[in-house]
Amino acid sequence: MKKFNVLQIVIISIFVMITINLNAQKTAIVLQTGRTNTYTVFSIPYNPPFPFTGGTPVSVNTDDVYSGVITLPFNFCFYGQEYNQVIVGSNGVISFDLTNAGGYCPWSFSDFVPSNALPLNSIFGAYLDIDHVTCGNLYYDITGTSPNRKFVFKCNQVCYFSCSSLQTSQEIVLYEGSNVIEVYIEDHPACTGWNSGNAIIGIQDATGTTGVAAPDRNTGPWTAYNEAWRFTGSPDACNSQTCQFDSITIQNQTCGTDNEFTLNGSIYFSISPDSSTLIVTDQISGISQTIQPPLTNPINFTINNIPFSTQPNSINISLMGLYNCYSIINYNPPALVTLNSSFANPSCGASNGAAVVNIIANGIPNYSYQWSSGQSTTNTASTTNFINAIPAGVYVVTVTNGNGCTSSTTINLNDNVSFTAN
Repeated sequence: MKKFNVLQIVIISIFVMITINLNAQKTAIVLQTGRTNTYTVFSIPYNPPFPFTGGTPVSVNTDDVYSGVITLPFNFCFYGQEYNQVIVGSNGVISFDLTNAGGYCPWSFSDFVPSNALPLNSIFGAYLDIDHVTCGNLYYDITGTSPNRKFVFKCNQVCYFSCSSLQTSQEIVLYEGSNVIEVYIEDHPACTGWNSGNAIIGIQDATGTTGVAAPDRNTGPWTAYNEAWRFTGSPDACNSQTCQFDSITIQNQTCGTDNEFTLNGSIYFSISPDSSTLIVTDQISGISQTIQPPLTNPINFTINNIPFSTQPNSINISLMGLYNCYSIINYNPPALVTLNSSFANPSCGASNGAAVVNIIANGIPNYSYQWSSGQSTTNTASTTNFINAIPAGVYVVTVTNGNGCTSSTTINLNDNVSFTAN
């Protein structure tokens, strides 16, 4: 009797299509814009976009202070206001309250976000009592070109105050256009013997009455290693005009290498977009495409090299210029396709082995199959999910789905050897 062994194989299948179309009714969808105090924070894959070293040194040789005023080359929206200047605090804070420039950055706190006892109009990432005078370095950096510039505040291997054997590396990133805030924590041990080990990852407004902290990262002693968080306004907090469109189509249909994919889509605006600049940004990766005027309906966009992620995703649509409107459109990322493979080993020296591969979850037809082997045999020319009458050996099957996405798996067939006693 032949014995069948079962393997689990995963391939990436890329296909997402979202269409919102109201052309038949000659009605426009209004993208809700205007001022808001609502932010969402969620975990993202740990993949710091910038090294923790390098940039302009901050507060050299002085602990518990804010920097001087730093001018941004772009406007950044935060809780309903636009800013082009910030200060950074040596305890892991970016603040839009310029009255504290060059002044004291508090190290002692016990209140939870939001609170007017904490630094106001600030981003905490992470906020705790650290001492770069003892060890480590603080930097800020401005990178990229318009309209995709970023401001980065970096803490590299900075000692904890009173726990100098502990260090943290972390960075806060502000994104032009999308106004997204990201916090990356490489290592954050807890120093419970000083200030109760209190630390915060969060944001709050200029009054201290509205704010949000990352889950389990509000004031308290916590530890974190290789984690990241994203804060997004919903919708954009500073655009004050509405934007109208008839349809948006997102088609995610191109497979790439290294677990990347391309997002293709088109937008048909009810308003005339000809003199505006369109920026379409993938929210998780921050990768974007900028389309300069003149624009003509429909506007096609392509965002390349988006890293694969299992999290729900969205794109930020910004029509800059005359209308200055903004929206967030959600979409589902590529699905993981699961295969089930089974095989039967051949008898000793015989060519009676077999193998089969089946798609059991999230498949997109139609499929093609290509079998190959290091041995010379016509049986490996099979173009179905089944191959038989094969000898022992190593066989590779490549499956291509309806979107042109491929995956290969290897199956080893061994001789079933039997012995007869004399």
